[in-house]
This record gives sequence, C-alpha cells and structure tokens, in this order.
Amino acid sequence: MQPFGGAAFQRKARAGFAIAVIVAASDAAAISISLTEKPEGEPLNLFGIPGNNAGPAPASVTGGGTLSQVMSAAANYWEGVFLDSGPALDIDYGWRSLSSDTTLATALDFQTRDFGPPDAKRGIITFNNTETAFTYYADPNPTMAEDFDTYFQTTAELGGGEMNTGRVFTDRTGPAAGAFDLFSIAVHEMGHLLGLDDIDTDANPLEITSGPYAGASIATLFETEGHLDGSAYPYSLMQRAANGDRRLASDVDIAAIAELSGFNDVDYGAANLTMAPVPLQPAAALLAGAIGLMVMIRGNAGRAHRERAA
Repeated sequence: MQPFGGAAFQRKARAGFAIAVIVAASDAAAISISLTEKPEGEPLNLFGIPGNNAGPAPASVTGGGTLSQVMSAAANYWEGVFLDSGPALDIDYGWRSLSSDTTLATALDFQTRDFGPPDAKRGIITFNNTETAFTYYADPNPTMAEDFDTYFQTTAELGGGEMNTGRVFTDRTGPAAGAFDLFSIAVHEMGHLLGLDDIDTDANPLEITSGPYAGASIATLFETEGHLDGSAYPYSLMQRAANGDRRLASDVDIAAIAELSGFNDVDYGAANLTMAPVPLQPAAALLAGAIGLMVMIRGNAGRAHRERAA
C-alpha cells in the first residue's frame, strides 16, 4: 500500500537513482559507527548474556542483498552526515523473532547521549525474522535506487528558512515491489541510536538553536516516544511508520538529531542525491493520511523503538 504521494509532485526515472554518500576529505574526521552482526545462536542484547539470541534471516528477504551490506551502507550514510571528530557508536545487530507481527525492527540503548570518548555509545538493532510477518527488500547496492521509479522531495518553512522535510523513493518495482525496504529501516533505527529519542527531553516543539536552520521549531512526539510528528512531516525518515518506500534522512531529521546530541559539524548535502533537483513541495500538500503506529517499549536497561508496518 502506498497511501501517500501525488502525481503532480513526482518525477519518473527508470534508470535508477544514485544516493550520494559524500566522503569527507582525508584530514577530516566523522562520527565512527562500528557494526557487529550477531550470528544465529549468539545473544542479541545489551549485556551479552544468554537469552534473546539471534536467529536466522527469514526466507522472505528478496533482492539478493544481505543484512550486512545494508547495515554497512546505512552506517556509511550517517558517517557522511555527522562529521564531528570523536563521537563513536558501537552497534550489535541481527535477526530475531519479535513479540509483535507488526513490528519491523527495534533499537535499544542505555538511554544516554554520551558518545565518548573514551567509551563509545552502545546500541542494539533487532530485525524481525517472523516468517509470516513481512517481506524485506535487501538491496545489494543500497547506494542505488534501481527498483524505485519515482522520487520526490518536500519542504516547509519551520522558522529557520525553507527546510527539506522529506526525500522519498516510491513506485517499487522488481524485487522491491510489495516488500519493506531494509535500508530505510536500518537508517531509521540508527537515527534513534544517534540521538533522536525522548531520553532527556519532552520538547515539543524542539527548537533548533544552531546551524543553517537555527530558529526552526520541529514538531515531535517526545512526550510519549522518540519520533518526529508524522502528521506534520509524513515523509520524514524519523516519523513512526513505514510503508515500504525508501526514505532518506530529511533536513528535519538531521537537524533534530544534531540538536539533541550536540553535533556541530553537519553536512546536510550528504543526505541528498546525485541527480538534478526536482521541484520541492510543502509537506502539507502531500499529506493523505496516517500510515501506521509505532509502539515504544521501555525497560530497565534502555528503550526499544519499534517501527511498525503500515
């Protein structure tokens, strides 16, 4: 189901789209994201104790790619955006059956914004391998969008100048048709671990105090969960639901994470695309309805963000 998108705001291209992961110059540093894939049978939890062990990849993964490829591409993507020297994030990840058959993935951390040094922040991302729940699209070339025919962007004026609020590939074809994009899910869950959380704030709106969008007010759901308000930014990466389209980080997502985690060296252009720009439309003009729910589970050790299917 694709409940959003107006044809007047879309651009067709069947040759594929390239995502620009901009590499910093050799003398520049960036946040470091380290990944450890947990194989079947190994503990997949923050403490490394027996229980909640990783399972196998579901047979319903299409596209020919692997979770490892997708996660590496997602980490490279965020490392190209946040260029601050020193912060580090260590992520364990893998497949496991989750309690809800409408949950795509969860992100869990120790409820901290301390990225070090000396010690890196730690987090867990778990992808639901319940066979009957979902079909996932694992793109073997996650920096391309060859199986999406349509791309559009949205913008809004939020008080700090015109601001990108959505970068979306839609009209899935081939192995992506009818599947949930694993790359989008991975980038979303990493966004939680990078700081988009309600750990220490109930700010709504979240006021952006520095950078090119200083003065912007971003609507959040922080009173109850660590997401942006999907009714205000239905095409943002960090709103609560997914419908299978490929969503990249919008400037709203990036500014919110940077504000919360104190990142100062931010390359907004790294989240953009190597293609001619398309007309940008106000986000409100594309809103067509709600596309699902997100449930956040709170625990003694941390917080799990559950991304739900539409």
